[in-house]
Amino acid sequence: MSSADRQLVSAIAPVSTQPGVWAVALAGLAALGVAMGIGRFAFTPLLPMMLHDGSVTLGEGGWLATLNYLGYFAGAAACLFIRPDPARMVRCGLVATVLLTLGMAAPGGMAAWGLWRAAAGVASALVMVYGSAWCMHRLAELGRAPLGGVIFCGPGIGIVFTGVSAFAMVSAGWRASWGWLAFGVLAVLLVGATWHIFTPAPRGAHAGGPAALAPP
Repeated sequence: MSSADRQLVSAIAPVSTQPGVWAVALAGLAALGVAMGIGRFAFTPLLPMMLHDGSVTLGEGGWLATLNYLGYFAGAAACLFIRPDPARMVRCGLVATVLLTLGMAAPGGMAAWGLWRAAAGVASALVMVYGSAWCMHRLAELGRAPLGGVIFCGPGIGIVFTGVSAFAMVSAGWRASWGWLAFGVLAVLLVGATWHIFTPAPRGAHAGGPAALAPP
């Protein structure tokens, strides 16, 4: 089947096979919650626990945070030049976030943790850019563009949840590695629940970057 034929079949597919507006909005919320609330900002409430455990010094903690910010900058800047399939990029970014979060639970030391935090910054930027663009485009196609505000609740909800959870972990006497593991498992569950929403375009179809997703 040619690329044109696949696109025609996709265009005439029953509407019921496509995710609804709330499924798209909530999938975007969950994706940004994982990428930002866990992938980027879970480090903030877990850092005091890492300091208490003696895993890092205050200076090393600052370097880990800085590397994450640099990774986010690099990932966001890369989106200006790469033109992948947005949904596939979201999936890759979410899988990377899960693995890198779980990696922080391992006794890797500063060298490994610095690499994981930088890579997590890149992954969170890719999900933020391509995930929000893909969901906003789909909502616009469905005539419910105002629901895009739901998507951007994801980072705030994720940050609040990780912060409150870390407070409970401290009260329970958890080690920081247990916290990273718990957040990694939570990310697995959220990614699994939303995986089917971010369906990549058929092979051979045009895959544009965020700018290509903007409605005319």
